[in-house]
Amino acid sequence: MSALSILAEVDQYPYRNKLADTYIRSPTSLVSVFLFWSFRQVLNSTTTITKQYAQLFAHGKYTKYMERHIKRSIDLIQKLEKDSIYNLGFSGGKDSIVLLDLTKKSGVKFEAVYSNTTIDPPGTIPFIRNNYPEVKIVNPKESFFQLVARKGLPSRQRRWCCEILKENYGVGKRNLEGMRWEESSGRSGYEPEQCDTRKKMKGACHVLPLLHWTEVQIWDYIRGNDLPYMKYYDPPYNFTRHGCVGCPLAQKQQMQLEFKTFPKYAFGLMKAIRKYQMLKPDSFWGKNFLNEYEAFYYYLHDMTLQDFKFMKSASLFENDFEKIIKKWLA
Repeated sequence: MSALSILAEVDQYPYRNKLADTYIRSPTSLVSVFLFWSFRQVLNSTTTITKQYAQLFAHGKYTKYMERHIKRSIDLIQKLEKDSIYNLGFSGGKDSIVLLDLTKKSGVKFEAVYSNTTIDPPGTIPFIRNNYPEVKIVNPKESFFQLVARKGLPSRQRRWCCEILKENYGVGKRNLEGMRWEESSGRSGYEPEQCDTRKKMKGACHVLPLLHWTEVQIWDYIRGNDLPYMKYYDPPYNFTRHGCVGCPLAQKQQMQLEFKTFPKYAFGLMKAIRKYQMLKPDSFWGKNFLNEYEAFYYYLHDMTLQDFKFMKSASLFENDFEKIIKKWLA
């Protein structure tokens, strides 16, 4: 397989489907898989491929390498089990799917819970019910849009949405979660067991068995064990994550892709913003933006308020934000 043909396949197919087609345990096939992955990861700049990792593929040792990886996670789950049962946070995303399967294999006592944020991609709950019926679905007292209408938009620094819609279900418990070092610089310093010191969490601890896993290995495990996963990872969507649509922690490009894919969520959010602006006209979202379209544009582009005001005053482009947003979402 030439470098040009690999690059052509990267452009034409999502790497997960290609990996599924070539997931064969012979050393020759594994070399091809590694070469494909190398180009895919270089293009996305998500993972550093080391020489040691390459040697595992070249010598056909990848299966044993994965077995050690799996054992390390299962051992951690078993080692950190206490008297109380684990609370496993299940989102329906790729990492939580692997975490659930490993926890089952570990033999520990646990309860898997999906906290319905009301803003996950459409079809998430039916997917969970049909493929992972052991997961308990918990619904909130207020939807995300109802909370926005009352509290305003969340931000990276003010993520009240996580606290209300997710973290409340883990208060005082030992929580199994699928975070990984590779995901962000912030998570790269996490320990396998993190105890929450916030008073409101009442001594909750977070056990993270997948910290050492890469995205490559996550998809290898899913494909190798024929685990069902959400359709949004594949064409025509090609999402890199599964979670709340428009999460403020997501990259700007990802947030825009999600709202563009699910315009009803965008309009629902803008409706909630308008209610909040009317309720609290002197708030940040009320006094700095003429309407919900301006506020949504600002939120969508992750810009500073100073840059937004300069853009408007300089008339760098048409300032009819309602027209701009509606045209973009059409």
